[in-house]
Amino acid sequence: MHGEDIERAVRDACFEELEARGLKKTQASRAERELAAGITGFISLSIDRVGVQSGPPVNLDPFAGVRHEEASRLASIFLGLEPGAHTVPTRSLINLVSTPAPAPRWMVPDWTSIGDVARLLADDVVFHAYPWMQRLASTRALIEELAQPRWGIHAAYVLAVLYMLDGQRVDEAKRVLMRRQLPRTQDPTTWGNNQFARYLDAFSEYFGVDLDVAQWPVREPKKPSDGTVRICDPGVVRAGLKIAGRWELVERVSELSADQMSEIANRGAALFRSRAEPDLRKAFGLAAAELMDAADKRG
Repeated sequence: MHGEDIERAVRDACFEELEARGLKKTQASRAERELAAGITGFISLSIDRVGVQSGPPVNLDPFAGVRHEEASRLASIFLGLEPGAHTVPTRSLINLVSTPAPAPRWMVPDWTSIGDVARLLADDVVFHAYPWMQRLASTRALIEELAQPRWGIHAAYVLAVLYMLDGQRVDEAKRVLMRRQLPRTQDPTTWGNNQFARYLDAFSEYFGVDLDVAQWPVREPKKPSDGTVRICDPGVVRAGLKIAGRWELVERVSELSADQMSEIANRGAALFRSRAEPDLRKAFGLAAAELMDAADKRG
C-alpha cells in the first residue's frame, strides 16, 4: 500500500476516536469543540513519515489550540489574511501530557497498531488537552495566558485585539504592539513591514483609536554582521528537536533568549561544518537539546 493510504487510515481512525469524545471534524486535519460562547478548542493533527519509506512507521504530531473567534477574526482581517487564519494560543500536545516520554508517544509502527495509537491520542486529548482548553475559555483567561513571556511577540496581534474587546484597554494594546515592532524611521514613519503597518491602520480604524505611532521610538539599527550564525525562525530549532527525537523540548523553544538562540545556531553550525552531523536541522536540534539539558542540570 502507498504512503497516502497509511496516512488516510491513521487520520480516519484518530478523528473517529476524537469525535467519540466530543470533537467535531471541521477540516481534513482538524477537530473542534465549543468551550464557551465565541471560544473554540481544537486539535490539529499532522502525520510525519519516519524515514523514506511510503508506509509505516509514521508518527503523529498533534497540536491543541484555543481560538477566540472574534479576536482571531479581527486580527486575521487586520493582517490581510482570511478571517480566523491567525490563531493563538496553540501548544504541542506532547507538552500538555503530564509525563512526556523522550521518544515519540504516538508512533504507528505497523498497520495493526493504528487503532491502539488512535485511542491513546484521543485519551490524551481528553485528559491533558481538555483541561488546558477549558482553563482558557474566557477573554480574561486568554489575555492572562497570552501576556506570559512564553508567547513573546507571536501573540501580539491577537492579544492587542483581546485588550480592546475587554473594555477598550488601549494603553495595554499599544504596549503589546510596540513590543511587537517599532518604526524603522520617524518623520515620516516607516516600518519595513507592510503587513504590520496595514494591521495598525486597520486596528486604529476599526476601534476608533489613535495609537500615536508618530511618537513611538524608532528601533535600534542592526549591527554589522560579525560572522556569527543566526537563526531567525524558531521553527528551525523546533524541527531540529523533532528530528533529534527530543519532542519534549519542542515547546520550550519559545522561552529561549536571543543569546541562547545565537549559541544554538553557532553550536549547530559547528557540528554541521565538522561533518559530525550531516543534517543541518538535526545539528541545530542537537545543539538546542544540549543547551537546554545543561540549563536543567544547573537548576
